[in-house]
Amino acid sequence: METLNTYIVGGPTTIFVDSFIHRLNNCLSHMALKKIGGVTAEANPKKINIKDETNLVLCLKDIVSHKLRDHAHNLAKEKDVRFVEIPSKISHAVMGLRLFCGEMIPFVNGGVPNAEVDTKEQRATYIAETSHCGTYSLSTYDIAQAQKL
Repeated sequence: METLNTYIVGGPTTIFVDSFIHRLNNCLSHMALKKIGGVTAEANPKKINIKDETNLVLCLKDIVSHKLRDHAHNLAKEKDVRFVEIPSKISHAVMGLRLFCGEMIPFVNGGVPNAEVDTKEQRATYIAETSHCGTYSLSTYDIAQAQKL
């Protein structure tokens, strides 16, 4: 199992973020998120300090201001670290992380996994078409499109 050192941007409190990461880890099977730092949604963008050992910058998009998000995105790009925007709703966040990190298995035929339609090439093509410079932002449209794969 891959462990990703994660820097969190957003979240009203540290308790919320710790609980959120714990709940995400319970839903992810091929990776684990380890919080190594973060800032709250009210933080000054200049307070963002992404450590060198960071593998992933996780932004809670429905809580964070655009100014804070953009600054975190630019810093992640400078350090060549993956940046993912996800909502604070666990089910949507899990799907976004699975899709971005290549763990997603689309379901067809009433919820039964179909291995024939779930190829790495399809996921790679979909992610390449919907992500920009290692950035991924999950929307309801993205979820619907991924489930069609």
